[in-house]
Amino acid sequence: MKLKCELCGGSNLVKTDGLFVCQQCGASYTSDEAKKLIDEFISEPMEKKVQSIECTELDSETESVNAINREHSFPDRSKAYVVSVNSDRFSVPKLCTCCLKPAEQMEKVTYHTSTRSGNIKTKYTLSTEFPLCDECWQHERAVKKADNKVTVVFILVNLFSLVAATYLISTYKIGSWYWAVLLASILGILSFVVLSLAIQFPALSSQHTGRTESVKINSPDMPEGYQPFWGPRKREVNITQIDFTFKNAGYAELFRQANKPNASTIQEINRKNIEDKINFFNMSFGVGTIVGLIFLSLCVNCMLIILLVQIFPIPFS
Repeated sequence: MKLKCELCGGSNLVKTDGLFVCQQCGASYTSDEAKKLIDEFISEPMEKKVQSIECTELDSETESVNAINREHSFPDRSKAYVVSVNSDRFSVPKLCTCCLKPAEQMEKVTYHTSTRSGNIKTKYTLSTEFPLCDECWQHERAVKKADNKVTVVFILVNLFSLVAATYLISTYKIGSWYWAVLLASILGILSFVVLSLAIQFPALSSQHTGRTESVKINSPDMPEGYQPFWGPRKREVNITQIDFTFKNAGYAELFRQANKPNASTIQEINRKNIEDKINFFNMSFGVGTIVGLIFLSLCVNCMLIILLVQIFPIPFS
């Protein structure tokens, strides 16, 4: 990021004897003043999309596709399959990545990383699309809608409970601020758990490999972590390798064959099998999630109560 002189608007500042000197007007800035120039210039985190990755669809009506489809008609839901492509261009079989049926939809697959240098945060995004059939598109959408519904209900119940408890305590003098925080957190968590248990999904047929996204991507070329504030920072990203993780072994094999000779052999890895779960809570959450949610709820409610006591005065004792 180039510094910008606040006097003349020039961006050619050179560090000389500990000062940053504008080469156009001669104005000089100390290190602290130069940092302020950057802070004023950066109002939002930067987001940088890496170079586009190109894909070519392949015909699904071939003998090799049909043979692999028959071989992997009963996929293992406890495994995932990684294929690395040493290129930023690849071919995509026109079959559903979840069940290997003919595809009618395209699912966007995205991978994010970020770097931080001082107060500057740079985001990098790698994205492409993979095919899905209508049936798999629908069961993926069902999980996303359930997640949104549970989150909204949790927030609304938590806020309503906090306001109501604060009002009652203020009106009837029956407690202190921590009772409002505790009650709101308990009711919010209860609503979260009860609704999550109440949301049921139909059982998946044997050819499906996942309720959620069936493809993930990443790249070892994507920068992440801390970069020196004044030193050179990686801005342009040259993608030379993309790693694709598939839930369906048959699709992984088709993808590998379609991208020879740039594709690696398939690496089999273990994954958590959530596909056989039929309610949203067992599929998406565990004890660690609930503990984290309780802690987050208590912290947020403690901050909100500071605002509410300005409306409903209650004792902080």
